[in-house]
Amino acid sequence: MKTRTSIVDALHIVLEVLKSGEPFTLNKLAKESDLNFRTVKKIIDVLQSSHISFSGKQLEVSDLESTTIIQLKEKTGLLLFPESIQNLIIKTNHYPVASRDEEILVHLLLKKATTPENAVYLPEGRMIEELVGAEHVGKIGNRFYLTEDGRYIAKGALELYPELESISIEKPKENTINVGRLTMIALGAPPNTVMVKRKLEELRCVQ
Repeated sequence: MKTRTSIVDALHIVLEVLKSGEPFTLNKLAKESDLNFRTVKKIIDVLQSSHISFSGKQLEVSDLESTTIIQLKEKTGLLLFPESIQNLIIKTNHYPVASRDEEILVHLLLKKATTPENAVYLPEGRMIEELVGAEHVGKIGNRFYLTEDGRYIAKGALELYPELESISIEKPKENTINVGRLTMIALGAPPNTVMVKRKLEELRCVQ
């Protein structure tokens, strides 16, 4: 006998199917989600009505000791824009070019060097030593891999700078990279720290 799926679980299942971006009829969506047609219809009705209610707003849930505060607030600032536009604004205003350490971390991520078993060779230098000291990179002999924190930073950097994916296109001999060359990959020039600082000062003045 098939167990009954809770409305919460059904909602998550339908949203997971819809993530593909493909168009679905209700019948096809019910088949893909393995849910009852009427259940799918109810979920779509809820999603439609909540989408209208949440337009331009965000649901804020705060846990204060033994009390949970729920409030529907107007979106302000960056939250008014889609996530892709938010990333573009942050990147343009604050971090126009990836830093050298971000490039190295992304390289390790793209090489799947995320465990000691998959560590890859890197020429040692001050930047590598700093990443190891910050516990963003682990070291085994002359081979390196991303720690949990390093993976988190690398994924964020790759999301903000998708052009860094080009680091993995060339396959150097013996799985090595020229760390000195990495600084030129992101936008064809090293990070302009002076420009970033000046832009930050301008933003503070405006605020």
